[in-house]
Amino acid sequence: MNGQPLDCVILLPSIHHVLKAEQLCKQHGLPHDLVPVPRRISGDCGMALALPAASLERMRQLLAEAGQPAPRIFRRRPDGDFSPLWSG
Repeated sequence: MNGQPLDCVILLPSIHHVLKAEQLCKQHGLPHDLVPVPRRISGDCGMALALPAASLERMRQLLAEAGQPAPRIFRRRPDGDFSPLWSG
């Protein structure tokens, strides 16, 4: 994990898109983890991708190059809640 906290969460429209994003992370050596969508972000069940903030721009670029939909990105605050960073 490079010692970087996985403090950002990327939401995509379907599990198919999340798995494609995970595949891109693996191919390009980006630290990541598949996580349940935090309830503080959405009450919907589903999976999301957790990344360190330092990897966000590269991940957005990879998703765009792969023709994937624009993600919704949130960052965990010190109080444990999430702030939206970007909504495509």
